Amino acid sequence: MKSYFYVIFISGEAAKGYTATVPSLPGISARGQTVEESISSVKDAIQHHIAGLLASGQPAPRDDEGALVTWVTVNV
Repeated sequence: MKSYFYVIFISGEAAKGYTATVPSLPGISARGQTVEESISSVKDAIQHHIAGLLASGQPAPRDDEGALVTWVTVNV
Protein backbone atom coordinates (compact mmCIF):
# COMPACT_ATOMS: atom_id res chain seq x y z
CA MET A 1 0.00 0.00 0.00
CA LYS A 2 1.28 3.46 -0.85
CA SER A 3 0.63 6.49 1.30
CA TYR A 4 1.57 10.06 0.47
CA PHE A 5 2.78 12.67 2.95
CA TYR A 6 3.55 16.36 2.70
CA VAL A 7 7.12 17.06 3.73
CA ILE A 8 8.66 20.46 4.47
CA PHE A 9 12.36 20.92 3.74
CA ILE A 10 14.29 23.72 5.40
CA SER A 11 17.86 24.60 4.53
CA GLY A 12 20.30 27.19 5.71
CA GLU A 13 23.52 27.84 7.52
CA ALA A 14 22.10 26.84 10.90
CA ALA A 15 20.62 23.61 9.48
CA LYS A 16 23.95 22.51 7.89
CA GLY A 17 22.11 20.75 5.10
CA TYR A 18 18.39 20.07 4.91
CA THR A 19 15.90 19.25 7.65
CA ALA A 20 12.68 17.52 6.62
CA THR A 21 9.54 17.53 8.76
CA VAL A 22 6.16 15.87 8.24
CA PRO A 23 3.34 18.09 9.56
CA SER A 24 0.80 15.26 9.86
CA LEU A 25 3.25 13.10 11.84
CA PRO A 26 4.40 15.26 14.76
CA GLY A 27 7.89 14.42 15.93
CA ILE A 28 8.99 12.94 12.60
CA SER A 29 11.98 14.74 11.14
CA ALA A 30 15.12 13.82 9.26
CA ARG A 31 18.30 15.51 8.12
CA GLY A 32 20.69 15.22 5.22
CA GLN A 33 23.53 17.08 3.55
CA THR A 34 21.48 17.18 0.32
CA VAL A 35 17.77 17.18 -0.52
CA GLU A 36 18.16 13.62 -1.81
CA GLU A 37 19.67 12.47 1.50
CA SER A 38 16.88 14.20 3.41
CA ILE A 39 14.24 12.53 1.24
CA SER A 40 15.76 9.11 1.84
CA SER A 41 16.03 9.73 5.59
CA VAL A 42 12.50 11.06 5.98
CA LYS A 43 11.10 8.11 3.99
CA ASP A 44 12.82 5.74 6.42
CA ALA A 45 11.48 7.69 9.42
CA ILE A 46 7.92 7.62 8.04
CA GLN A 47 8.10 3.89 7.27
CA HIS A 48 9.39 3.05 10.77
CA HIS A 49 6.74 5.24 12.37
CA ILE A 50 3.92 3.64 10.39
CA ALA A 51 5.28 0.13 11.06
CA GLY A 52 5.14 0.92 14.77
CA LEU A 53 1.57 2.18 14.51
CA LEU A 54 0.45 -0.91 12.60
CA ALA A 55 2.25 -3.24 15.04
CA SER A 56 0.29 -1.65 17.89
CA GLY A 57 -3.03 -2.03 16.05
CA GLN A 58 -3.40 1.61 15.03
CA PRO A 59 -4.29 2.68 11.47
CA ALA A 60 -1.72 4.19 9.14
CA PRO A 61 -2.30 7.93 8.61
CA ARG A 62 -2.39 9.44 5.12
CA ASP A 63 -2.11 12.92 3.61
CA ASP A 64 -3.78 11.99 0.30
CA GLU A 65 -6.59 14.52 0.57
CA GLY A 66 -4.71 17.56 -0.73
CA ALA A 67 -3.20 20.71 0.68
CA LEU A 68 -2.51 24.28 -0.29
CA VAL A 69 1.15 25.21 -0.19
CA THR A 70 2.12 28.85 -0.73
CA TRP A 71 4.43 31.62 0.45
CA VAL A 72 3.00 34.34 2.66
CA THR A 73 4.71 37.73 2.91
CA VAL A 74 4.26 39.92 5.98
CA ASN A 75 5.65 43.32 6.93
CA VAL A 76 7.58 43.31 10.20
